[in-house]
Amino acid sequence: MSEDRPLRVALLGHGSRADRWASALLGRAEVSPLPELPSSAIDAVILAPGTIDPFARAREALLADVPVLYAAPFLLSPWQADVLDGLSRRQKRLLCFVEPFQYRRGFAFMQRLLEGREPFWRPLYLRSTCVVQPGHPARLDDLATEELAVCDRLLDGRPTHVIASAARRDEAGEVVAAFLTVQYSSGPVVHYTISLAEATSVRQLVAVTPERTLVMDELDPAASLRIAGGREQEAFGEGQAQRAGRENALAPAGPDVVVEEVKRFLRAVAAGERASGNSDRWVRVASVWWAARQSMSFGGQIDVPSPKLADTTPPPLTVIEGGGGSTEAGRIRPPLTVVAR
Repeated sequence: MSEDRPLRVALLGHGSRADRWASALLGRAEVSPLPELPSSAIDAVILAPGTIDPFARAREALLADVPVLYAAPFLLSPWQADVLDGLSRRQKRLLCFVEPFQYRRGFAFMQRLLEGREPFWRPLYLRSTCVVQPGHPARLDDLATEELAVCDRLLDGRPTHVIASAARRDEAGEVVAAFLTVQYSSGPVVHYTISLAEATSVRQLVAVTPERTLVMDELDPAASLRIAGGREQEAFGEGQAQRAGRENALAPAGPDVVVEEVKRFLRAVAAGERASGNSDRWVRVASVWWAARQSMSFGGQIDVPSPKLADTTPPPLTVIEGGGGSTEAGRIRPPLTVVAR
């Protein structure tokens, strides 16, 4: 692409939430309609809330060698997410799912302490709480997938199995509160409490390590991350460490998530790099939430699937017909046949 012109971005979606993405693009890129042909008419696609069939739109863009920022509500099955991840890798085009949680105060510092092959502190388990009042615009799926993505970003390894229960359902039978326990291959266990039926709204993430407990929440804007353990307790505000008990000034307002995600995506597109791609994480997120839904429906522990299928649907039911021998002389049963339906 030419360096003397702004990037041309096709923005899909409608409604006030999509308008926020359009505003964030002003002065940073040229907003263009999505053309039928050719793909060279645009440099990138942003799928904002209100996009009709975002999976199909993302797939079409990647097949046309166009980078995609997926900002629509995340409703993909594990198999759909895996298809997009595979396309991004084969086409060598950026696919980035928005991650608002990375801008929470205290998250970057907690990530530095826990992540990587040699973390400063190795977590024994995590406890995630995300509860909001009835009438909140988010759906349970929105809250759950974001919380799953938070912990996946903090931990190494792959989630292997999950057990979940529906703590509460509404009059229509829809789950509005759920408990999840997710086991990772490398050892840590994560407990989730997610609810749309609370008297207040609270987000909290607790990481328990052998000697310290890290607490990240939004209840104290001046000390968004607290570290307790041993003989002392420390409170970390935005950009600096403060000893508990000192006079705390209110932390500055957080960044505009939409603007920051747009800037990060455009920088990656302009540079032609794919380091910002995070589709592999969202394949795991979709797989865990799918397994959690199965566990809530049928009870018991469910293995987290590893899709890796060139399809957008769950594995077909396998029916075994025939096979075996007969005890009656002179009669032979048909050979073993596996029929997929």
